[in-house]
Amino acid sequence: MPLEKIPHAFKEICDRVATATFCNPFDPTRRELYSKLIGRQYDDSDKSDFHALSETVEKARISMGNAGILDYRKFRAIDAEKIRMLLLFSCYHQIFYVMDEHIESQLKSPGKTIPFRHGVGCVSTLCRNGFSEEESVWYVGVFYQIRRAYYFISRNLIGSSPCMHAFKRRLWNNLFTHDIGNYETCMWDRMEEFSVLLVGETGSGKGSAASALGYSGFVPYDLAKKCFAFDFQDAFVAANLSQYSQSLLESELFGHRKGAFTGALSDYDGLFARCRAFGSVFLDEIGDVPLTAQIKLLRLLQEREYSPVGGRQILGFRGRVIAAANPSIDQHLNDGEFRHDFYYRLCSDRIELPTLRQRISELPSELEAMVQYLIRKITGMSDQGLKGMVMEVLSTLKGHDWPGNVRELEQSIRQILMSQHYTPWKEPDDSIDKVDEFARKIKNGSLTASELASGYARHLYDLNGNYETVSKIMNVDRRTVKKYLNRS
Repeated sequence: MPLEKIPHAFKEICDRVATATFCNPFDPTRRELYSKLIGRQYDDSDKSDFHALSETVEKARISMGNAGILDYRKFRAIDAEKIRMLLLFSCYHQIFYVMDEHIESQLKSPGKTIPFRHGVGCVSTLCRNGFSEEESVWYVGVFYQIRRAYYFISRNLIGSSPCMHAFKRRLWNNLFTHDIGNYETCMWDRMEEFSVLLVGETGSGKGSAASALGYSGFVPYDLAKKCFAFDFQDAFVAANLSQYSQSLLESELFGHRKGAFTGALSDYDGLFARCRAFGSVFLDEIGDVPLTAQIKLLRLLQEREYSPVGGRQILGFRGRVIAAANPSIDQHLNDGEFRHDFYYRLCSDRIELPTLRQRISELPSELEAMVQYLIRKITGMSDQGLKGMVMEVLSTLKGHDWPGNVRELEQSIRQILMSQHYTPWKEPDDSIDKVDEFARKIKNGSLTASELASGYARHLYDLNGNYETVSKIMNVDRRTVKKYLNRS
């Protein structure tokens, strides 16, 4: 029998659905396509728009099919792919809100296996329309991943300023690449090889971004048990590396064997051993890691293997590394305190977090939205009772430039709720006193050679911003420059 063509009356809707299926949801193109599909401006937060979209696609599927069956394999190649996309789009949207309910149930019951019986129906629907059972089961896992990614990126990271939209688009691409078609065909099980470095000021939300990525990894669906293979929360392990001493850091990361050092009374599984396949390890404050640990981490990223402290056994690592650092990491690179080869292997993708200052400058109303969200988070109040409290907080915070970003904003709200005022912390400026003291000692002839060298080194460092330039001008090595600066 000759292969079928898409009926002319449905060609336009199939074209739009095929394009929309691969769209980044934080890209304006996707909303434009949805708006054309339902014949009015589409709003993600409006359930009636969602139902109109679902019904439009479902009507097209039923009309083109036979007794509810639309086997994409019966269409010629160019049309078969569009029908395949329409079927996936339809099936995904049928379990859209059920997946949200499952995510929220899982958040309330960490580690617990929660049935997801709707996955069975989804598999059955796809199988009836030309997909194999193996494909169909895999797609249920992908649907769940896509929904979790949108759920956590949109809810963990509040804000609609242009820079925040761009940031959310970058996070989405980091999970599915810029072309989800490539993700589907060849990259879904290789994403652990793509590490990411989140760079942002203190308090800008690196932890929230990391958890959004970590909670959005692929989780297979178990058809026989009618549930997902594991809790997505178990697939994300995290550590703030700045809290560990150098002697304990490697043990925490790689684990240790009994007797490896004093106090090692039993074997210990480190962070990487606790990370499952398709999971993620979050290394916060990666810029504080000493050079010896950087070498071992480089090996882990390159070879995907490591050895516990005090052990010879070579263990494999199948997870993904998400790292975070302050912008000072660039200075660490310049100063030789952070290995360039480790940096290049670490950041398959480097994503910069926007500051709260930048977000507010682009969209002043973003501050009000953030205040409302944080008050709701702190107090548990509904939106109806928030208005007066939000206005009080905003009037108190007027004109502040937020050096501490979102973390400072949250703490300022707590202070206002307690005492009706906020007193920002200001770093004491003792530079003027130091300059006056330096000049006084020169004038009365009491400045020592060490103080002179230290003062000059500090002046050069403030001008140039790195150790290498100061060492060249002063004709001393970098370690001597550091010694002078520590004295100044």
